[in-house]
Amino acid sequence: MTVINYSSSPNWNTSKLHTLRRLLKIKIYHERREPGRKPVCPICGKEITIEGGADLHEVFLTRGDAMGIPDEEDRYQIYDPCNCVLVHHGDCHIAAGSETGKAKCARQILHYEGAAGVYAFLDSMKEIFKNPALPQSEWLYVFFLTGDNAYE
Repeated sequence: MTVINYSSSPNWNTSKLHTLRRLLKIKIYHERREPGRKPVCPICGKEITIEGGADLHEVFLTRGDAMGIPDEEDRYQIYDPCNCVLVHHGDCHIAAGSETGKAKCARQILHYEGAAGVYAFLDSMKEIFKNPALPQSEWLYVFFLTGDNAYE
């Protein structure tokens, strides 16, 4: 699990969430790519450019899943490279929410972060969610068990 220190940002008091998401987008943009290439959208497979922008999409645990968590800092823990991808605005972001889209996004996360990293992230979230059966975890375990997790 990657810890991003967003408390050092000058915008901390005005927009913690905006700053956290922006730092995570930058981190993913620079780290989740093949050497000499730009990162690609897991939905369409086309490159993501800085000029074209990208949306941050939560995959295994969503903002909706975290809404019931009373502590703001705990809610923000879903913004982790083991849970998020960059997708193009519009159609790609909409498609990322479908079962097929989730699988494509999950494959990209597994490719770059590794299964051990994803499991460690989810395990760390059990205490925050106060439930050993995390939201969407059944889908995740089925995904791992089917072996349909090769990144293309």
